[in-house]
Amino acid sequence: MPILRRLVLAGIAIFALSGVAAAQAWREEVPTLRVGILAGENQAYTLARVEPFRLYLEARLGIDVEIVPGYDYPALIAAQTNAGVHATFLSATAYATARAACNCVEPVVIPTTREGDTGFYAIMVAPAGGPVRDLDDLAGRRLAVSTTDSVAGRLLPLRLFADAGMGQDRFDLVQRDAPAAAVAALAAGEADAALAWSSMTGSAATGYRAGVLAQMVAAGTLVMADIAVVWRSPEIPNPPLVVQSALPEDLKTALRNAMVELRSADPAALDAIDGAYGGGYRPATASEFAPLVVLFERPAG
Repeated sequence: MPILRRLVLAGIAIFALSGVAAAQAWREEVPTLRVGILAGENQAYTLARVEPFRLYLEARLGIDVEIVPGYDYPALIAAQTNAGVHATFLSATAYATARAACNCVEPVVIPTTREGDTGFYAIMVAPAGGPVRDLDDLAGRRLAVSTTDSVAGRLLPLRLFADAGMGQDRFDLVQRDAPAAAVAALAAGEADAALAWSSMTGSAATGYRAGVLAQMVAAGTLVMADIAVVWRSPEIPNPPLVVQSALPEDLKTALRNAMVELRSADPAALDAIDGAYGGGYRPATASEFAPLVVLFERPAG
């Protein structure tokens, strides 16, 4: 055998062995992947329901997988930021809270709906053809908002408004207990604009595919021809699967690939872990959540 060919083959063999060694290294470093999931009080039921997903992930990663139930998101955030779990299914807000607290976590995938939606938007609506047609027109007027812990119905829009030069000193707040009540206040003439949330996909006539407007149109309490969406936020992503940033990169890649291929590889496992969205998963980046992370880093009004 010519010496050049032998050198090439030897190099290929060394490269292959190094790849195997690297894969084996992360499996030795993390022999059991602990995955946190929101379970509430009925943890036994949740563990039984997601068993097909656990088995799928175990087979794909080649390591043991343990599902760790959490009573609520604060419990899951604490478990992840204290390294009690390696990966966790969190809401977008819970992820932003964890990221702002420790900068030690990152999203790997988010679910999509069957129609392909990957998130939703905070929106501002106003009477169609009225004086409020964009953010600048809000000056000196009344804005209906939700309770102080509502991200889309208050916190995120007010932060973005302030960043755009429209601070709360430039308009009056009309307090309501939920986004639907804020839109109802607008319809009743008690406010000049209102904050809500929407998928902003699908038919505008029906209030779009999902969100407050769609719910109100379906209930017969809103006619879309009466209002206009005059502002919307950047997309707020669907709830991500979040990992510890310190995990081996090869493990993160393997987990991301397993989740992206879940819908086609094992539909039953997808149904077990994600009955709400149904469209599978796509890769996610930290930049998609940046507006939310900033919101929790800097207190909003």
